[in-house]
This record gives sequence, structure tokens and C-alpha cells, in this order.
Amino acid sequence: MLETLLKIIGKRQDGNSFSRADNPNFVTEADRIVKLIETIEANSQLCSVSIPGSKKVYSTSLIDFYPEESYLILDELSPIEGNSILQIVKALKLSAFVNGIHLSLQLEIMDYGLKQGIPYYKAALPKRIYYLRRRAAPRVFIGAQTLCFQARPTASAPPISGEVFDLSRSGLCINIAEKSVHIERGDILTSCQIALPNGFMVTFDLAVRSTKTVRHHKTQIGGYFLNMPSKSKRKLESYVALLERETIRKLKN
Repeated sequence: MLETLLKIIGKRQDGNSFSRADNPNFVTEADRIVKLIETIEANSQLCSVSIPGSKKVYSTSLIDFYPEESYLILDELSPIEGNSILQIVKALKLSAFVNGIHLSLQLEIMDYGLKQGIPYYKAALPKRIYYLRRRAAPRVFIGAQTLCFQARPTASAPPISGEVFDLSRSGLCINIAEKSVHIERGDILTSCQIALPNGFMVTFDLAVRSTKTVRHHKTQIGGYFLNMPSKSKRKLESYVALLERETIRKLKN
């Protein structure tokens, strides 16, 4: 049953941007791959993880890297239920930010074990990394337009609401006023929504990569989109393109 599911998932992924060998955003040079992974390790960065066959997003960190032996060591997954899934599937997509730029890499799990009761994973060095350069998704300042943001991670948790500060095809920055909400870099906000001016509700999960306090005691959160449905993605891209045209028109005037 699991093998059949993985075959279906693999066929669906053949046509996506990550799987296309001719995609210019791929890094395939061995020395550059090593440098990118070393940067993740040096920053002790929390990374997002998606597993084939699972709709949830997990997090982990890179513990050790052995480029000469062509493998790396990952920490346990959080939430913990992801560990039992990964130990069966033995494959994942790891996402992180390096110098503010999003990258993703497909990893095959070679082995796993326990250290002081905590799972760890040995993964083979990838042959390529999807490296989304900054210019591929420039942020557009929202300005006078108001886009409302809301999220409800769980049924029992209080809703999070705010306004979009800037926006791109791959992520956004929002201002929230809730003082009781504790959000850190590496958190995943689920069940997020943005109401576009035409009334369409864009839905997604948000991987938080930065937080800071701004004026009027508000918290500003920056992050990138995860698990966005294709219809929401099309609507969002059309809206961002409209904002970009308006910005260019204002600059010319």
C-alpha cells in the first residue's frame, strides 16, 4: 500500500519545479552544494520538512555534516509523530533560508538511530539543491491597500490576525497586534488566510523565518508559503503582478 502511494506521489512530482532538471534555480555544482549545507549547519538553523504521503509540515535541524563521506545528520522531527513516518518512507524534502533566500533539497535517509533516546537520521548528500534566488520573488509593499491576515493553528488556540505589510509570490510579512501570541523563527503557522480585494480567500501554511517588534507594540512576522493550493497560488500571483505593475507606473510618473 505504501509503495503504491509513493509511486503515485512520484508521478505527480515529475512535472513540478523541483523535479525539472532544466530549472535554472538548481544548484548542481558539488562545491556549491557543500557550501550551502555548511551555511545551514553554521547558522544552527531550524528547517522545515515535508514527507511524501504526509500533509503535515515538520521541523528539524542539521546536527552534523560530513562532506568527505557524502552524508549529513539530521535531528529528530517535530512534532514527534513525523519520526515514525520518516522511518518508514525514508525520504523527505528539507526547506531552509540561506542569507534570506529560500532553498530546498530532497534527501534520502540512509540510516537512523537513537542518541540518549532521541532519534537522529543519516541522509545522503543530495546531487542538487533548489535555490530560489532573491530576484525570483521580489517583495511588493502593500501601502494604502489593506490585506487582512488570519490564522488558527488549532481549534483550541486563539486566532491570530493582522495586516499584510509586504507580499511576494513566495512569502509575506505581516503585522499582528496580539501581545499574548508567542511566535518564533522556525514555527509553522497553519490554516492561514489572506482576503484579496476581489473577495477571494488565499489559503496556506506559513513557515516563520523572522520576527521583530515594530511601532505601536506590534509584532512583525516574515515567512514563506507552504502547502498553498494551486488555485490560491494562481490568484495570488495575479494579484502580485497587478501590484508590481502599479509600482512601476508610479515610478514612471
